[in-house]
Amino acid sequence: LAKDNCSLEGLRVSVKTRIGVDHADSYEFLEAFIDRLRPVCKRFILHARKCILKGLTPAQNRNIPPLNYERVFRICERFPDCEFLLNGGIKTLVDARRLAYGTKLSRELSSSASSSASPALSRGPEESRTYESTTATNGSCGRPQENATSSTSKVSEHG
Repeated sequence: LAKDNCSLEGLRVSVKTRIGVDHADSYEFLEAFIDRLRPVCKRFILHARKCILKGLTPAQNRNIPPLNYERVFRICERFPDCEFLLNGGIKTLVDARRLAYGTKLSRELSSSASSSASPALSRGPEESRTYESTTATNGSCGRPQENATSSTSKVSEHG
């Protein structure tokens, strides 16, 4: 859909997707998907779980399929010319700093008033904010490493 509808020059497109769906959940499937979109899209929000379309509710899909951060990190290394934001399982800003260059935060900030996040991070249901975060990074998405350099990155949260 994005590839077919984004022929306008200068239009910046981002794609939010799961790392797989039902039985199409291999690294190779995700790699081919990203590669196909690269001509028109350089920014991806990757939810580190596959989705199961039959048998699980949306709420169950946010918790039951296991998180696979390693697959997201491999994709980041494979496509250094793209920007990747990690989504899924991030409950605090500490988690965000530990896991990735960019992290999508949403339900966790709004549903957990007792999280380690600052009270200033609470939001209304339709608000969208960007927070600065210092994160140890390596490569385009920042596979965490003990000896990685520290850099400032943006953590996006969308309602």
